[in-house]
Amino acid sequence: TTTTTTTTTTTTTTTTTTATTGGSAGDISLSLALNHTTHAVTIDVHDGESACLAGDDISRYITLSAAGAPGYSGAAGLDGRSGEAGSAGRSATRYSCGTDGGDGTDGEDGGDGGHGHDGGNGGTITVRVSAEDRACLLLLQPQHPPTSAGAGGSGGRGGKGGTGGPGGAGGSDCTWYSDDQHHHNGIRECHHQAGGRSGRSGQNGLDGRWGSSGRSGVDGRFSIVMDGTTYSEVFQLDFDINVDDVLGFGLIEPNSSLSVRLVVKNRSDMPLPQGTVSIAAEGLEAQSMSDFADSVTDVEVNPIICRVGDFAPESLDQELNQTIQMTIRTLQPDLQGYFPDAHYSIRVEHAVSIGALSHVHAITLSEEAPFSVRIDNKAAKAIGQSAETLRKCYVSVRATENAEFAVFRSCGGAETPASEPLCFPLELAANKSEFCGATLAFPADSPECVVSLEVSLFLSSQNDPDH
Repeated sequence: TTTTTTTTTTTTTTTTTTATTGGSAGDISLSLALNHTTHAVTIDVHDGESACLAGDDISRYITLSAAGAPGYSGAAGLDGRSGEAGSAGRSATRYSCGTDGGDGTDGEDGGDGGHGHDGGNGGTITVRVSAEDRACLLLLQPQHPPTSAGAGGSGGRGGKGGTGGPGGAGGSDCTWYSDDQHHHNGIRECHHQAGGRSGRSGQNGLDGRWGSSGRSGVDGRFSIVMDGTTYSEVFQLDFDINVDDVLGFGLIEPNSSLSVRLVVKNRSDMPLPQGTVSIAAEGLEAQSMSDFADSVTDVEVNPIICRVGDFAPESLDQELNQTIQMTIRTLQPDLQGYFPDAHYSIRVEHAVSIGALSHVHAITLSEEAPFSVRIDNKAAKAIGQSAETLRKCYVSVRATENAEFAVFRSCGGAETPASEPLCFPLELAANKSEFCGATLAFPADSPECVVSLEVSLFLSSQNDPDH
């Protein structure tokens, strides 16, 4: 039997044709219409029943299915019965030999497995909608409903052949002794009667044959009829995504602006409905949205400008390496519903980093300890107050332990107490590294001690070069 049901629940509107095992699915034919004022969707099914999705109901989906049912599997064959054991032979006596055991009987053959039943055919699903209402198709879940045929049932296994019965045991032999009655010489005489032979075991029965598998049904068909044109699939929205920083530094920094350029791609022949693209992510503020119009071909939308939040590393001795998971959401304004989301990852990092600190580990009081710091510029633009960007960048070095016993001496010979920061303004070329350094000297009256150095790197933001 085949039945058709239309059901409205709190989460979905479902139209299915339900087939019994091995049965074919029925056909589904329905029409979708969109009220562009109230955004309500009307569903009319071919049997006259209808449903309406409006308001909060728009978050529901329309689930269609017309899949053929799988065929029954064949029954397993019966196992053959085992053969009976042969009868035991009689044991020998003083007056007769033992008799042979009886032969065991053969085991029965196993029964053949049953044949699998054929799978049911898939049904035909036809959805009718006008071109101006095709946004309703966003409610289909999945977007390509199943109309597949049912698989044929597998054949049943053959029964196992019965084992042959064991042969009966032959009668045992008989041995006895008697005195020599004729010569009276004390010699004992041995007498023997042979026993019987064991019977032959019966042969095992043959295993039954496997049943043949049923044939798969014939696949159905899903189609959308829109203003007289038939399509085999719903419009498929996809994106090509390119993210760049607005000022051209070649990386995404905290407190910077980035441009998200999107190409809306249609993976099907059906024209896309109108949509509005927006960006959502934690730590990312979208400053604009972009629209795309009806189109069959790819559409490049206007760039979306976003502002990155003020990210900081977990501790001052670590580089910033933050990943933002960006979600691209596309709203269909007529339906007030969304296309499937797309996702993109953005790495946020600082444009400069401390590459290495080189220094000697031990000196005498009469010596000086040179040190140098390498600063790496990872940006595609020069950084410094004389550069086009006007961004300030400098390194600060200070002693944090036993600073009162040491002084910094610059390359020009100027001395600075080690307890005060020694600053090096930087002019960094694009994608290049620079070194800066000085020496650490100890007055003659300094005690033996360990001096720890702290190196800090400062860089002003893209949007405010003075801070």
